[in-house]
Amino acid sequence: MEIVNTVLGWVGVALLTSFIPLTAYSFYCYRRDQKCEEYNRIIEALGYHTKNAPAYVPSINKEFERKDYYLPVAFASVITFLGAMVLIQGPSLVGEQTLSLLLEGPTITSHKLSEGNTAKLVGMLVIALSFTGAYIWSAQSLYRRLSTLDLPPSTYYGIGVRMLFSVFVSLMIYYLFPLENGAIKHPAILAVTVFISGMFPERALRYLQEKARIHPTNDQAKAHPLPLAMIQGVQLFERVRLAEIGIDNAQNLAKANFIEVLLRTPFNPREVIDWIGQARLYLFFTDEIAEMRKAGVRTIFDFKKMARTRAHLDELAKLTGISIEKLDSVTAVLDNDPDIARLEHAIAVLLGPTPPTKTTAHNSKAVTKTKVKPKQRASARGKESLLETD
Repeated sequence: MEIVNTVLGWVGVALLTSFIPLTAYSFYCYRRDQKCEEYNRIIEALGYHTKNAPAYVPSINKEFERKDYYLPVAFASVITFLGAMVLIQGPSLVGEQTLSLLLEGPTITSHKLSEGNTAKLVGMLVIALSFTGAYIWSAQSLYRRLSTLDLPPSTYYGIGVRMLFSVFVSLMIYYLFPLENGAIKHPAILAVTVFISGMFPERALRYLQEKARIHPTNDQAKAHPLPLAMIQGVQLFERVRLAEIGIDNAQNLAKANFIEVLLRTPFNPREVIDWIGQARLYLFFTDEIAEMRKAGVRTIFDFKKMARTRAHLDELAKLTGISIEKLDSVTAVLDNDPDIARLEHAIAVLLGPTPPTKTTAHNSKAVTKTKVKPKQRASARGKESLLETD
């Protein structure tokens, strides 16, 4: 029976480890060509052919070269192999072949163990459960990336580093847990905590930073963080994916190379353009972004349409409380911004022209004359009047 358990254990380790190289092989052999075709269609639609493409247009062939996968996949596979060894074969490494970290979990502390093995097995349990959380998160991420044709070589470095990061953060949390007679006081709570820490190590690290804060910080002396969470439609997965290409905040997103984001992420052009438009508006109206959205202005493109007429700008100033001088200065900056012109060109080419609205000047005047309550004013006039263009 012991031999059977050993064989099954090694089979489990092999299966967990093989998932990493299999996803890379599947993408490169079966999905990469679809990614290339999709990207080339976008580049041709924008008028950037291979020979006359500007320097800021990256090449998809260089982004997904076969040789670039070898080291990242090997790195992630080795980390996965070591984590799977601790998870499945951990107790046998210290002479406790009858125990299973995965099946028995925190109850291993109640077993009669050899001297010194209790502390070792609890440490192994922390490593095993944090690895399990990181592995599940990574497997979901790899499956999603494979489905969306988004699996560059750097993904595997990120997965390997995330697993290591999760383990070390979980160990730090383990050291904070109270002891009772030399043993962990609440082993079940510890097990659940380190598993969740493995799935979300960044949140666990923030918790540790709060616990270990020594000197108070002066928040007034800091620049505004401009978090990506303020961009509508950018959730946890999108934030993690954008961070992998160096976009950690709204300022990075606003100044990002639109074509590079399309190449290196799975997001479609409509999403990327909308996010960049929101980020641009957020840079100009950081503290007033909520008022702008209440007035129906979500992106910098909406604002640029509003800026075509003085009447619309005056109305926007009344609804948001933003000074007309600031609105004028932002308008002047936008008129000389070539990046906005490129994005508008991409909108026209990739998304097509905006269909004409049926709102007439008569309807706009009628809305202006209608008396509404202050709380309703922003939503009512924002929908009927602010989005109307000449």
